[in-house]
Amino acid sequence: MATSSGFSQSPFDVIDIRREDLDGSLLKLMLKCLEPDDNGPRTLPTLILYDEAGLKLFEEITFLDEYYLTNAEIQALETHARGIAQHLPEGSRLVELGSGNLRKVDILLSAFEESKKAIEYFALDLSLPELRRTLSAIPAGTYHYVRCAGLHGTYDDGLAWLKRTKDAAKATCVLSLGSSIGNFSRSDAAEFLHRFAEVLGPQDSLLIGLDSCQDGDQIFRAYNDSKGVTQAFYRNGLTHANRLLGYEGFKQNEWDVVGRYDEQLQGHEAHYRALVDVSIDSLYIPAGSKIHLETAYKYSRGQMTDLWHASGLIHQAAFGNQKGDYNIHLLSPAAKPYPTKPEDYVARPVPSLKDWQGLWAAWDTVTRGMTATGELLTKPIKLRNDLIFYLGHIPSFCDIQITKATGRKHTEPVAYAAIFERGVDPDVENPELCHKHSHIPDTWPPLLDIIQYQDRVRNRVTSLITSGEADSNRNVGRSLWLAFEHEVMHLETYLYMLLQSSNIVPPPGSTTPDFEGLHTASETNAVPNQWFRIPKQEVRIGLQDPENDSGPERYFGWDNEKPPRNVVVGEFEAQGRPISNGEYARYLQATNKTAIPASWAITESSNKCMNGSVNGKILNDVTSSNQNGTDDLGQKFLKDISVRTFYGPIPLQYALHWPVMASYDELAAYAKWSDGRIPTLEEARSIYSYAEASKKGQEEEVSSSLISAVNGHLSNDGVEETPPQGRGLTRLPEQSGKQDINGQNIFIDLTGCNVGFQNWTPTAVTPHGNRLCGQSDFGGVWEWTSSVLQKWDGFEPQKTYPEYTADFFDGKHNIVLGGSWATHPRIAGRKTFCITNEASHYQRHLTIAKLVNQLHSFGGGDQRTHVRKKKKSVGQNNGDENQSMYDDQSTHDESTITDLSSNDLRTLGEALGYSSDINERSQSPSERRASRKTMKDKKNQEKAFKNQQKFDSSVTQAQIDRVARVIHGAQYNVDGKGGHPRTETNDDGDIFNRDDTFNPAIKEHMSWLQRQVKVSRTRNGKRGADALRIQQDKDAQNGLPVQKQDIEELVSGILVQLGIHSHKGPHARSTHTDSLAPRSKKQTVSVVLQLRKEIAADIEKSENEARARQQRMEGYWRYVNETVTDRLANNAQSVDRATGMRLKGDAGRGTSAQRLEKLDHREDMDGQDEGPEETG
Repeated sequence: MATSSGFSQSPFDVIDIRREDLDGSLLKLMLKCLEPDDNGPRTLPTLILYDEAGLKLFEEITFLDEYYLTNAEIQALETHARGIAQHLPEGSRLVELGSGNLRKVDILLSAFEESKKAIEYFALDLSLPELRRTLSAIPAGTYHYVRCAGLHGTYDDGLAWLKRTKDAAKATCVLSLGSSIGNFSRSDAAEFLHRFAEVLGPQDSLLIGLDSCQDGDQIFRAYNDSKGVTQAFYRNGLTHANRLLGYEGFKQNEWDVVGRYDEQLQGHEAHYRALVDVSIDSLYIPAGSKIHLETAYKYSRGQMTDLWHASGLIHQAAFGNQKGDYNIHLLSPAAKPYPTKPEDYVARPVPSLKDWQGLWAAWDTVTRGMTATGELLTKPIKLRNDLIFYLGHIPSFCDIQITKATGRKHTEPVAYAAIFERGVDPDVENPELCHKHSHIPDTWPPLLDIIQYQDRVRNRVTSLITSGEADSNRNVGRSLWLAFEHEVMHLETYLYMLLQSSNIVPPPGSTTPDFEGLHTASETNAVPNQWFRIPKQEVRIGLQDPENDSGPERYFGWDNEKPPRNVVVGEFEAQGRPISNGEYARYLQATNKTAIPASWAITESSNKCMNGSVNGKILNDVTSSNQNGTDDLGQKFLKDISVRTFYGPIPLQYALHWPVMASYDELAAYAKWSDGRIPTLEEARSIYSYAEASKKGQEEEVSSSLISAVNGHLSNDGVEETPPQGRGLTRLPEQSGKQDINGQNIFIDLTGCNVGFQNWTPTAVTPHGNRLCGQSDFGGVWEWTSSVLQKWDGFEPQKTYPEYTADFFDGKHNIVLGGSWATHPRIAGRKTFCITNEASHYQRHLTIAKLVNQLHSFGGGDQRTHVRKKKKSVGQNNGDENQSMYDDQSTHDESTITDLSSNDLRTLGEALGYSSDINERSQSPSERRASRKTMKDKKNQEKAFKNQQKFDSSVTQAQIDRVARVIHGAQYNVDGKGGHPRTETNDDGDIFNRDDTFNPAIKEHMSWLQRQVKVSRTRNGKRGADALRIQQDKDAQNGLPVQKQDIEELVSGILVQLGIHSHKGPHARSTHTDSLAPRSKKQTVSVVLQLRKEIAADIEKSENEARARQQRMEGYWRYVNETVTDRLANNAQSVDRATGMRLKGDAGRGTSAQRLEKLDHREDMDGQDEGPEETG
């Protein structure tokens, strides 16, 4: 008998899941199909074929030799049943749609029984008598591990039942054998499967049979058999229709059954054709009219791929017959948005099986559902591995960590650990320098072998969790946590690389967003970007996580999150939200720059150059005072530029309100143009802490007497007393910055944040300018900080992964925070998490600026004290109108500064390591010389170098920018005009005359330097750094060593511009005069030599970076093959394949197929990095 809910002890009970009377609902559907509202063709629902009599006739069809489908299906099941059973976890429930008899499914159930894997089998059918007959045919005692029951209802009833009975602890597999899906139209089939995909969770799956036969004659005979069984089956449909009507509306002698194979549709069609005029109540059907009954569609490989993608399903495996024209496909639902509340996304320190299943679904969605055929053996980033490497790297790294923790054997094949453990991650500045990495084989293992290896490792993870070992053994739990977050980070890495591919595949099951409509809404809702004062507060950075198996349960962290430390951050100001694309576009227009972020693209009609750099997902967080509308942006600019997405490039005008994704250098230049800077790590953490606290308080207006910094901007380097015109100032209620590190407060509520696949693109930020955006609230992008990754007190490399952070203490990487639209909440929501991105220009220029400061300090009398005062420093001549370029701009709270006496100044000078006594300028030169002589006797060289750190801390952003402009020219100039600053004027003499602070001795060297530089220009035909590169290339081609004289000449000119008056060479002379207090010549020469070395290295590295950018822009296409390059040429891609250089003239038209940018967020390429560091 049928029951209303779960089955009882009897294994043969039937559950009534009907929501309404089947006959009544089918009659309504039939009448609607006969008289469609849209005046479309008349049809009859296929359900009329499957009453009790129809099911018996169909069962008879399956035994016909001409009906090839059944034999093909049985062959596939007999061959692969054990393999299918292995894919379903213990305790699963198997729900078959349209079960019929158990002839075929019994093969699969027997495989579960033989493997002693307990499952529950539910047979869904709309005929109660047939369900009872089928289940009663199972001999008692046949199954011990398989429990059977029936579900009485339609497919829709089954879907509703799955929703009601969903159990997160129990996996569900929806089974559809035969080729029932083929009876839907292709669009309806996708919709039907998508409805089930939406209900199923990441632990669930589907087994779908599809007919791929392309033999038209064989297909026709299968549906038009010689015995006429199929004809009887179709005619029974008319009998069933009459029963529903209650009278004989369809007389058998008035209708014919017509079947034919349509090659264009790739399917067999069946119709009822009226032999005479027919009237059914008010319905008139003239003779010869057809009523469509069904089309049995056949699926080619490409059509199957389209079906899975449209359904939101990820293809995992195919189990076919020997001929290969019938397959049972194992599918899983595509990734769904991760939860955003801490109690859901991080309930325990060790990721749960549900967490893993959600991550696996996302990984499979990207690697299988969004990676085009053939792309796995390509290198979107030339200096990295093929994409297929990462499919093996993820399970291999996980298996290695588990093996370390458990002491057990590796998962087979063991050899995978040798080729997949760690990827290639070379130094961008010199690709020949690369850390230790796995051996790269001549040929990667077959994809199927890698996937099977992945499945075995996933089963190992599942076993450790379900057995309880992951919770009882902290080492095992830590290894699983580490492998989990490693996979999370590499998922973004993979997306970052995939977006650069020429074949962009949208997320499975998703529809393209209405970008135009979303832009219109953002334009309407945009508000001014307010300024918020962040009070002085103590911020907790890091967490307590000793890497041992003792102590209480705790959340894990990477080595760059430890140890915990408290930092007091002074009061400063931040704007509410990050920079938008529209604001960055205005900056480019205002400065006449042609280089664009690599997250943008050039449209086909544009002839603009494209920046080869990309951050992927990191960005600064402030805007200028401009509005976000399009009225002040040129239409040509908007037309020429697009933004790259996984839905293809979209016009920039539709993404103006999104946060801009750019490199550190690009954003630092924008910040300077906007009178600001990028925040430090500590400042960003302070902003996050205050933003979180502000959600609980109310805003109040305050006065604007002090502005020290902004989130990403520093107004006039912190000396502004009032906000710029039009900027409002809002103060939030003060909160304590202290935080207790425990499971309740190291993770934040991410509700409303664009992380964890809530969207597959960034989202608008301009409507949020009236509130302070906190951690991971940047519209789906990461946040840059200006803090360089450096080893700190208490840092200890992670025992299980010592290279994770230690490999990148090279001064080239900046810390980034937050998360992107693709970041898992465990990372995006953890207050202590950070990663690094390369920003090498900044660190090199900082080092040079420190050395310049040191040399200037040796002169003593003209050096300002490194103490913040908004008025002129006491060490500055009030009558001197020509301040040094290295005068320090304030970076400290002005309220801490007091007037200093002469004794105070002298004491301060001693503490800072100056070689002169610091006194008022009222002293005479002779008095100063006497004071310096006294001080020199008191100090020694060791003391001076010991205090060098204090010189380092005095370097300002203005000084670093000055170094950048001098060495690299227009790359750091607002006007964006090209050329090296050494040659940015028409006359070399202008360079020397331009700076009135130069020592007269410089002019004695001027003619010699001019002659040397002009000789170099004549020889190379170029100037400055360009000349250096060309000459190096020529020498290399001729097998000659690079001439160092070129660099020496250039460095000498740079030293002149930096105000350093000592030059290497026969004409070098001392800069010291009687009016200055010199250091020892030995010390001065030592620092000058070091400075020359640093400048030369910076020039060479910049040239390497330029070459690397050229390789990244064009090398990939040359790498693929000539065919792809020729295709690009046909699309007007202006690249010379032999050289990779862009062509000039009419051939210089860019295309939208140019290299796509890196999204991910951690991966900067504009002279910084080839992508995120390998995390495994």
